[in-house]
Amino acid sequence: MGTPTPEATVPAIARTDTETALASEDPVEVADAPAGTWQASTGPSVPTYDRFPIEQITPQVEGGRFPAKAVVGELIPVTAVSYREGHSMMGCNVVLIGPDGREGPFSRMGPGAPGTDRWHGTVRPDAVGAWTFAVEAFSDPYLTWHDAVTKKIGAGQGLQELGNDLAEGAALLNQAATGVPAQERPRVTGAAQALTDTSIPLFARISPALGLTDVLWRYPVRQHVTRSKELPIAVVEQVVARAGGIPLFVEAMLESGTDCTFPDSMQDLILGAVERLPEETQRVLRVAAAGGIRVGHALLAAVSNLSDLELEAALRPAIAGNVLQIADTDKMTVVAEVYETDVARLREWLGRAQSVPVEVDARVLEGSAQPLKGTVTAGNVAPMIAKNTVFALGPREDADRRVVEVEVRLDPTASAALRDFIGIQVRARFLPRN
Repeated sequence: MGTPTPEATVPAIARTDTETALASEDPVEVADAPAGTWQASTGPSVPTYDRFPIEQITPQVEGGRFPAKAVVGELIPVTAVSYREGHSMMGCNVVLIGPDGREGPFSRMGPGAPGTDRWHGTVRPDAVGAWTFAVEAFSDPYLTWHDAVTKKIGAGQGLQELGNDLAEGAALLNQAATGVPAQERPRVTGAAQALTDTSIPLFARISPALGLTDVLWRYPVRQHVTRSKELPIAVVEQVVARAGGIPLFVEAMLESGTDCTFPDSMQDLILGAVERLPEETQRVLRVAAAGGIRVGHALLAAVSNLSDLELEAALRPAIAGNVLQIADTDKMTVVAEVYETDVARLREWLGRAQSVPVEVDARVLEGSAQPLKGTVTAGNVAPMIAKNTVFALGPREDADRRVVEVEVRLDPTASAALRDFIGIQVRARFLPRN
């Protein structure tokens, strides 16, 4: 597996409204996962300190019960609310954990709007699979030191008042130097040496240390690191997203793509398929398109000036290429995926009656006064359990539950309402008879 790329911005100072100072004798941790590397996960995360609340983490579905969904190679925005008491500085970062259990590089989060205590970051998964992520909050002693020294200088304090701050800063930078990349280490150690150099003016001693905000934002010294629980993310291929999660479209895209490229949309897919058809077939399709997405066989033959046999021969390549379907739209059906935990109840209802009424809601028909109606019989319930294949990309959809396919036969009114919307997703409600 490759390396996911963290995305972060580097503000000059990161701080929330409710931050607090912590005792200086507490242990110090240096972020030891430089960008571009991976480190092995040691198992479930157990916070060493419960200093920082970490709340309202997104994305998550029902508290992490179901995975949020994402697409390979695209940025996932991560937000959380975290805060502390007092005036010391804190920070947050996202830990992205791959399907193999390895943690991604350190990815720091930036502070949100003042007063919200919200933090924002992004991560980018680079493979399909079951990923997880967590948010960590920590005390940032360098930013705390930077803030305190800047205020003291602004208040007119001099070398005598800043003596302890200079010594503490030098010790802190020597610690920080062990966690930065080799190319940045001389800059950090040089700033530490300047803080202890009594032969140069105060401004020259302190300026290099105050100028390390950029590097110590990316590679901070961290105290009191607290980790949230890990939350799941189901990462799918881009082709699934482009096809809207509809299995028919996913299959068509996969069949049409190469090892490196796939169509950008279903429209591109269909247009490309049409262009590969014989010229006579394209001519007939252009005639059919003038009549809408549904046109009768007899009318198409008459307008195309073809016999029934000639029309059948001309349309055969379009049917084989999944560009055109021949169907009786007066008898429409819905294939419903019923969770295996619910199918026993449906079979029980069918054991008491020959059929079960079904109400169907379709988003394309929102605003209609009455739901569409249909029925299901015992013979319409598939005998096999399969994995859920019809799902939206919304984070509340669970892609891992097992389902049974149930064919619902729509009545004439419902068939007429849906005859122009073949392949759409609908929601079905099974109504037991009293």
